[in-house]
Amino acid sequence: YCHTTDTSRYTLTSIATITFCEYMHYTGQAIVFVLTSIVAISVVLCEAASGESPVTTGSNKSMPIISTRSSNPSKKAIMKSSNNIIKVIFSDVDGTLVHYHNDNQEEDEPVSKAEADGSSIIHLPPSSTGMQGIISRETHNLVSTLRETKQVKFVLVSGMRSTTLIQRIPFLPRADAYCSESGGRIFYPVASSSAAVHSNDDGGETTTTTAATTETTIITLQEDMEWRQIMQRDDAAGVDGYGGNMDGVVTSKDDVTSTTTIEERKGLLWDFARLLIERGWNLDYKGYATSFRIKFTAGSAGSPDELREILPSELSCSVNLGMSDVYPKSSGKAKCCEYLSKRFDAKSLFEECVCICDDDNDIEMALACGHAYLPSMTSDSMVLTVQTNPDHFTVVCHDGVSGTDATDAALRAILEQF
Repeated sequence: YCHTTDTSRYTLTSIATITFCEYMHYTGQAIVFVLTSIVAISVVLCEAASGESPVTTGSNKSMPIISTRSSNPSKKAIMKSSNNIIKVIFSDVDGTLVHYHNDNQEEDEPVSKAEADGSSIIHLPPSSTGMQGIISRETHNLVSTLRETKQVKFVLVSGMRSTTLIQRIPFLPRADAYCSESGGRIFYPVASSSAAVHSNDDGGETTTTTAATTETTIITLQEDMEWRQIMQRDDAAGVDGYGGNMDGVVTSKDDVTSTTTIEERKGLLWDFARLLIERGWNLDYKGYATSFRIKFTAGSAGSPDELREILPSELSCSVNLGMSDVYPKSSGKAKCCEYLSKRFDAKSLFEECVCICDDDNDIEMALACGHAYLPSMTSDSMVLTVQTNPDHFTVVCHDGVSGTDATDAALRAILEQF
């Protein structure tokens, strides 16, 4: 602008200058807009042309193609922006840390490096059906590094019955808490001692045929009695599934076993279980205090769809290992993890916790945590969830990486966040 008393000399010059500047200003904006649009379109085309690979569920059934990358740089930046931002890791067990051989697997299908090297594998007790889970020693080492070096709490959260959990603990990585029955029961390690542990079981989950003996650590557990009181409400699981263990101290599977029959148990969960039995459904409740399992087989009554239709509003259900688990709505893996995140001083489940998982009964937990890592995907519902929320998941079971190798890859990916 011209500041002069002789405006007649500068009027035309000023108008011309201002007009030229405004022209260049809007022209520059237009150029920036065009260039930005070109860059944005290029990024979209590049992402569409890369990072896609076919995945399969645990049953080797072909599934839709999904992204196998975690493409959320802002989340990774947040994780690395402060020290020890990941305070708790929640991990499923079967299909996540522990893997199973498939009897129908083709001979030319790849096996993990740990499986090829037998000395790198720990064999869990065989099940009553002959299936035997395996876990790598590297998995133990990586979990130990996370707990001892990075000061992260590591929690096992499984749908397995409590009796099975107690028998498996000597073969699993050391944890800061152990959760069974889809989160219905929580135990903390309070003492340990070295002893010779036999890989056997007479509780229905495993057989007594394995003669292998391992020098390992026996852990004494203390059940979370505050959480137990929530589960023992009449509109939940009641008190009869816990047996005579009143103080919550656990040294053997007998301490988590109830002799009260399902006909005598009080609580809404068991009222519903008796209703299903009357209708001819195939129920398994042995070793459970806060949930039961429904097996859908050819010729048996009921179906997953029918279960969802008749399920009382105070109960929940999810699919685990191809069967349906039923438990109180106050239970479930996500609610259990939320409870423990507060106990372990995390800001929130979403802000400072991650999880490792694979199946339908892990979905709520996976979405509630800040990020989820998948060593395998054993249900169609999990595949669909990853497709819907690709930035929330890191899928490591691809490009020939599977089994225990995928588990170790997931744990290393978490270590990279520090």
